[in-house]
Amino acid sequence: MNGNNGPGDSAGRCSFLCPVCLRKVWLALSFTPSGPTNSVLSRYQAILQLMQALAVKFKEMEVLDEMTELLGDIDWLEKRMTSLG
Repeated sequence: MNGNNGPGDSAGRCSFLCPVCLRKVWLALSFTPSGPTNSVLSRYQAILQLMQALAVKFKEMEVLDEMTELLGDIDWLEKRMTSLG
């Protein structure tokens, strides 16, 4: 789950658990998703929409320093969703 041996490892890491690790956490917590948000893909879609809205706000406010990590996370989500189909 996104191992970390110091600042060098944590920099550039994604903010999200991969679907396998997310399911491990769900299993450990005895959590069973229900309703329309019952899949990792729908969860990622909701997070992506929120992050894209934040990116627009940051751009409007000209807060570009904070956008680097945000854009990296958006990129990761888009790639992950594409690979999940």
